[in-house]
Amino acid sequence: LRIAKGGILEQKVTDDRSVYPARRWKSVHSMVWEREFGPIPSGHIVVFKPGMLTNDPEQITPDRLDCITRRENMLRNTCHRYGKEIAQLIQLRAAISRQVNKKEKELHP
Repeated sequence: LRIAKGGILEQKVTDDRSVYPARRWKSVHSMVWEREFGPIPSGHIVVFKPGMLTNDPEQITPDRLDCITRRENMLRNTCHRYGKEIAQLIQLRAAISRQVNKKEKELHP
């Protein structure tokens, strides 16, 4: 087991060197979903319900999970869900951060 980016618990499913390294691991919550409900439909992903994220294997249960479309996931995670003014502030902050990072790289190569 390992904790991947975003705090997601993953389990190694193969040591086969012919398999691309990222495909050697699978999220535990997806495995729990598939064990309970069968294969994840095409165009869908399994996510934790809001406020239910955990990386404790004993707490990853089907009642904490949702199977949603990729579109629904994008809508849940976009800055535009906060309204026009907040979305603009988030985009402006990102633009400023990019410029600061660019200047820091120039000063400290």
